[in-house]
Amino acid sequence: MSFFKLSILSPVSIVIFFGGLGLALNIWLYSDWSLSHTIYVIGIAFFAIFYLITKFSLSITVGASKWRMRPSKFRVVRPSPLLIKFYWFLAILGGVGALYQIFSVGVLGQGGLFFNLRYAHTVEKNPVPFIGHLGLFALVLSVYYVYNGAFKLSILALFLSLLVTLSAAERTGLLLKLSAVLYVYLLVYGVKLKTVFLGASVFLALVSVIAFSAGKSGGIGAEFFLFKYLGYGLTSFDSNVLGIYGVPCYRLVFGNVFGEILNILADSSNYCENVPGADLGFFNVYTYLHGPYVVFGSSGVFVLMAVLGCIYSFLYHFSLSRQGVFIIFSSVFVYPLILIFYDWQFDLSAYVYVALISIPLAPVSY
Repeated sequence: MSFFKLSILSPVSIVIFFGGLGLALNIWLYSDWSLSHTIYVIGIAFFAIFYLITKFSLSITVGASKWRMRPSKFRVVRPSPLLIKFYWFLAILGGVGALYQIFSVGVLGQGGLFFNLRYAHTVEKNPVPFIGHLGLFALVLSVYYVYNGAFKLSILALFLSLLVTLSAAERTGLLLKLSAVLYVYLLVYGVKLKTVFLGASVFLALVSVIAFSAGKSGGIGAEFFLFKYLGYGLTSFDSNVLGIYGVPCYRLVFGNVFGEILNILADSSNYCENVPGADLGFFNVYTYLHGPYVVFGSSGVFVLMAVLGCIYSFLYHFSLSRQGVFIIFSSVFVYPLILIFYDWQFDLSAYVYVALISIPLAPVSY
């Protein structure tokens, strides 16, 4: 693949494109330029600058040729057949659990299919136990198979993983899984517009069905749910969050596991009850700024985005130069870049789980 096409798929290109898309839509439909917009842009700029600095340093160290890979250059990954069968068993188990949830809660419930599923998941907290974790085994299998060119098996595994996501009516979960598989396909086999269009169409069709079934499609024009999720976050941040920071609720930035450990060590868990945001029932999307700004202020946004720029540069470099496991578990890290206009999504425990599942499947040393 050419250096130009690899650049299109680079994390810095993705974050600039989707960050710019959300910014443009916000200015067009919802609000004028404000301090929130400035912080938003500077944060993305810090990501890009430190990404490029790190990339330049790696290029000098290892040579620019490491950044020019062709599909034939990607190493085939062949794990133990017994391990593959075990992963398939867990993936199918997750699919069966998802079907049970869909029919017992969604179909047999009183409201619409996805309304019932979403209500059970978010309000009643009544999902099938461990079903989400099992769905990640199917996702890793799908990425593994698309990496190795077994597209039918990849689609089957992806279907099982998407069933799990649909059983909770999680629109963002759909994006995480579809973007992971699509990204690896494009990275290994080249950028093709029809493939991008097909992936985007599947995602939009699924989220639209969920939104209309759950009664969250919004209105027309600026009230349409896709436009609001893409562009309204900065306006919501400006109205509900800007000026309120220094709240030591660390799980907003570092996730429910590591962040909660920090909260316990700092004896700050009670501060999580006072996180700024919109009142119940109002639009509660605030872009990637929300978590780092609330905890650390604007300077924290800049520092964290700079660190992420360095990390993503290293990850993309190893995906191209070492391949294998690095491509497989880096696939899910595309998701928080795409949702930069939506929320801070760099803290999900799913990334750790995918990494742990991927390493036995495609060990680093091969």
